[in-house]
Amino acid sequence: MSPHQMIPATSEHSSERLISAVSKLPDLFPKLRCLLISCNGKLLMEHYFNGCNASTLHDLRSATKSFIGALYGIAHAKQQIVAPHEPIAAWFKDILPRRHANDTLWQELTPYHLLTMTTGLHWITGPKLGERYIHAFHKSPSWIRFALRLPIKTEQRGQFQYRSIDSHLLSVLLTRCTGQTADYYAEQHLFKPLHIKHYEWLRSPDGDAAGHIGLMLTGRDMLKFGELMTYRGTWPPISMAPSSPELSEAEDSRQTMSPTQILPDRWANESMAAQSSGYPGFGTYGYQRWNDQLLGYPCSYALGHGGQFIWSIPELKLSLAMASDPKVRRWRHPKTYLEQELLPAILSP
Repeated sequence: MSPHQMIPATSEHSSERLISAVSKLPDLFPKLRCLLISCNGKLLMEHYFNGCNASTLHDLRSATKSFIGALYGIAHAKQQIVAPHEPIAAWFKDILPRRHANDTLWQELTPYHLLTMTTGLHWITGPKLGERYIHAFHKSPSWIRFALRLPIKTEQRGQFQYRSIDSHLLSVLLTRCTGQTADYYAEQHLFKPLHIKHYEWLRSPDGDAAGHIGLMLTGRDMLKFGELMTYRGTWPPISMAPSSPELSEAEDSRQTMSPTQILPDRWANESMAAQSSGYPGFGTYGYQRWNDQLLGYPCSYALGHGGQFIWSIPELKLSLAMASDPKVRRWRHPKTYLEQELLPAILSP
């Protein structure tokens, strides 16, 4: 296979300007693995780089967090998990350290704190989302006991701090409330209705699905999750006309599907709203996902180290999935490219 493989989608958006914008990607993002774009439920472009193809699994890294947020929303709608503002300490009573038994901050910890990364758990995060304790956490023989040993800082409770430990606690809470690990719960309630069959999900030493990293999906399945949020919990968004021989089978299957409300629309709206302050350069923070603006349009996105992105821009009915090699120290946020090149090409008449 050639280093770059493009599967074009015939539409009014497949202009020379869009093709030109995409042609600049290899120089700007040499570690890029795929880019997929859909608008109004139609695939505009599917482009693979560096030997990848439609069946390649991509390591989502911290974009996994947004899936955990969605799973919590599904479980909450089904009344299978403790409510957002209810204390969670009782669900960890058997392994919560004794010193936390009378700790008011621990006893008042709620899913909302976890969802919005406002727990106040002792953690150190750099300006580019680097986490000082993350390697010690991963080397620990028990991730959940590592997390539960952490003290909560009074001055940090209610303040946003990017903290992967919060996301993993959400995964463990899901397991303890539903009796199912997050990957198995996702398979039943998220992946199956999205027709996602090919995936992998890392387990912790305790046997829980990792809540902060570890999910691997194809580019097409990443895009489905983006569409799910763009259409506020409903998928598929609309029927699609076949646009190329290589895509017709996948698209034809979507034409026969009735739209399903997989994620409650209220939860989708709250997830994509500013629940906490976030960080400059990334945006505000919702429920395990970032919120920002692109060309003045509100957008919400899942983000993973190295350049894993799943964007939703509801006002434009636009979804984008982008995966890159995660094994890098430095990587470029593509917001400037999106605003200066890609989005103008998509939106141009």
